[in-house]
Amino acid sequence: MCACHNPHTLAGPRNRVEVEAFEALRKHWPDVAFGDTLTLEAEAILSGTGLPLLYCAVQEVEGICTTHIQPETTFKTARTGADPIAEMVVTIFKAHLAQIAGDFGWAFGAEGGIFFTGGIALKNPWLFDDDFVSHVQAGGRFTQQRTALNLYLFQRSDFGLLGARNYARHALPE
Repeated sequence: MCACHNPHTLAGPRNRVEVEAFEALRKHWPDVAFGDTLTLEAEAILSGTGLPLLYCAVQEVEGICTTHIQPETTFKTARTGADPIAEMVVTIFKAHLAQIAGDFGWAFGAEGGIFFTGGIALKNPWLFDDDFVSHVQAGGRFTQQRTALNLYLFQRSDFGLLGARNYARHALPE
């Protein structure tokens, strides 16, 4: 299960900036809101569809004219420090991806660890830094247990195929 493709995985604001950004994002994409709460579908902030809308929402909060930007540009300009809005968006993205991964890892007993792969991981391995790890491990009274979860960044474009092959080998009778 991937948190970023499960539209019923929730993401809630973690600080005042996110409260305002989530309120603005609800206006741009009302379908991702859960009732009258500030809780949104994780897809709203962790997908290629949602990132440009999150970017617009953060711009709105900062009082800047809204311009659209592609996700790959957001990551690129955030990394170089050329765009403070992109930096804020990527900070939100990283924190929520890490938190959801840690939640799933702990909830589902990921004894083998948590594996990160896919387009964003392949193109932006710099996201998976000490700050990201800290967000994965932050779990209130379960922080110690979450700290024991192994984290892996796979940078093979065929990782999904390898997993399917291994599953087929073990699940199907010989």
